[in-house]
Amino acid sequence: MVTMVHKTKGFVCHHIPKTGGTSIGNWMSNNIGDDIYWVGTRGVRTLTRDAETEMFVGWNDSEEYQNWIKWWRKHGAAENHFPPHQQVSTVKKRLKKFKRTKDLKLWHFIFLRSPYDWLTSLFWHRVNIPSNMDRIYKRRILDSTDHEAAFNNLMDCMLWQKRTKADPIQSFWINSDVEFIGDFSNLEEDFTKIMSRFDIKVENFPVRNTRSKLNKSVYFWENKKLLDKASRLLRKDIKLYEDTFQKEVKYDDGR
Repeated sequence: MVTMVHKTKGFVCHHIPKTGGTSIGNWMSNNIGDDIYWVGTRGVRTLTRDAETEMFVGWNDSEEYQNWIKWWRKHGAAENHFPPHQQVSTVKKRLKKFKRTKDLKLWHFIFLRSPYDWLTSLFWHRVNIPSNMDRIYKRRILDSTDHEAAFNNLMDCMLWQKRTKADPIQSFWINSDVEFIGDFSNLEEDFTKIMSRFDIKVENFPVRNTRSKLNKSVYFWENKKLLDKASRLLRKDIKLYEDTFQKEVKYDDGR
């Protein structure tokens, strides 16, 4: 999901990968799309009302998905100046620069996911869904039938993220203050709470882009080496999550 800003109410919805952005994007585009700006590197634009069949369609192998890929490559990919994920500080600088948003009083929110759960979800997403990240992971992850070895290789890539350009952890994106951090485990409840602050009622909230239970049938944390490496990789995210929600992060969440 690309960063979204309400034109008059002034809330900004940021998106960390694998934290419910597809669900939020679907709801916002279908219910308040006419009131939303879409934030890019060269400016802001208004969402079209048919965004459901373009930007935010669910991930699958259907004809709709193929149409979405074609549309995204033409209009929305990062190289076309509308990246799906941006650091909070970067978005703030861009919003101050653009004429449409520089005078808005902005209220920022973002969602955070329990780190072990986020990491396993990211792994299965990279294994199952074609993306421009395949060039980074292909030989080390996608070509492996040994899921534990592939998961280990994913973490190696991420630990050397600056060199490999692999996925950064969640705290990388939250590099500036936001007014509210929602908990992915309470996605609909927290999103409803946010919208109620701005007198917007949430109904028929969709849950999109979910992976099947089969994807998480391999329980990586029974391997102590994998668990130790994950804990090292996720240490900043673990601290952020525990400090934000005042609850302990458990690796069982990654099942």
